[in-house]
Amino acid sequence: MKPADIESYYRESQDFLAQRKQRQVRQLVLLNNLQRGDQNIASTLLITLFNRVLSNLYDDKLQIKFIPSQGITQNQINSYNILAQSDYLEMQKPKIDYDWAWDTLFFGRGYCETLQFDKKQKIMKPTIINPLVFGYDPYFEEVQSWRY
Repeated sequence: MKPADIESYYRESQDFLAQRKQRQVRQLVLLNNLQRGDQNIASTLLITLFNRVLSNLYDDKLQIKFIPSQGITQNQINSYNILAQSDYLEMQKPKIDYDWAWDTLFFGRGYCETLQFDKKQKIMKPTIINPLVFGYDPYFEEVQSWRY
C-alpha cells in the first residue's frame, strides 16, 4: 500500500467522523460541567440517566465461576476459580470493564484490544481503544468488512 493511499483512507475516515466527534466532545464538556455542582445552569438528566444505565451494566466482580462437570475433580475446579480470580485482579479487569462499558454507552461502540500477552506473568494485557481516535470506514458498518 502506498503512502498516498494511506493518507487518502485516513482523510476519508477523519472527514466521515469529524462532525460526530465534535458533537461527542461537546457532550463530554457538558457531562463534565454537570458534575461540578449546583451553580451550573443545565439539566442533569443526561448525567443521571447515563450513570443509572452504567451502574446497571457495570459490576466490579468476576462474572465467571467454574463448576464441576464429568471428569473434573473438585480440586481442579477450585484451582481454576483461584487462577481466574488472580488473573482478574492482575489484568485490572474492573477498570477495563468500566472503561469498556463507558465507551460503549457514550459512543455506541466499545473496543478492547487483546493482542498483548505478558509471558512472565502468563496473562493477557487487554487495552481499551478510545473511539475518538479510531477511524471508521464510512461504507461498511461491520469492523471485519472495513477496507483499512
